Amino acid sequence: MRVVEDGGARKVIEALFMYRGSSARLLYKIPKRGAGFEIELTVYWQEKAKLLKLAVPTVFAGEYWGQTAYGAQRLASDGSEVCSQRWAGLFSDAMALTWCGDSGYGSSCDGGELRLSLLRSPLYLANEFGDVKALDKQRFHPRSDQGERSFRFAFAAGDAQQRRQMIEAEAMPIVICCALPRSPCDAVRVVTATNSPLP
Repeated sequence: MRVVEDGGARKVIEALFMYRGSSARLLYKIPKRGAGFEIELTVYWQEKAKLLKLAVPTVFAGEYWGQTAYGAQRLASDGSEVCSQRWAGLFSDAMALTWCGDSGYGSSCDGGELRLSLLRSPLYLANEFGDVKALDKQRFHPRSDQGERSFRFAFAAGDAQQRRQMIEAEAMPIVICCALPRSPCDAVRVVTATNSPLP
């Protein structure tokens, strides 16, 4: 780990990780004021049939909630995989930790630890019929989710009631940027997605 930026507004810490033939670079972006932080993750994934999750431990337990198609609902918090749309969070009576991201819909929560599902690297689907094998073992077969992938997540902690009210508005810029078509308006999409001015 090393500090790559330490200015008046924020501190950025870089961490590098290796697993077999894969590697990951995490940037923790921590503002000097506030109760939130951002994680920017770049993964070079070479594993086969492995699930990659980002684990975020907390110091409290509570109910796991997430955004659904028609609002928000309580999600399972027993470690099973659940789906939510642009945000999810762990809510106790007094405090909460919420996250929103620009990709990924699967996650799990167990014992106060949030686990965001990132990559699965399965072999593409192929059905076998009797003696006919759909996948020839002597040929190359590509796998999904391998190669370079990037993720951004914003986390915020605070009063549970306040987090319930704020998370919808905080997740909105990410939804807007994904809904814009590719056009000369891409500059607007980039500004909305990164919250930083164009060069």
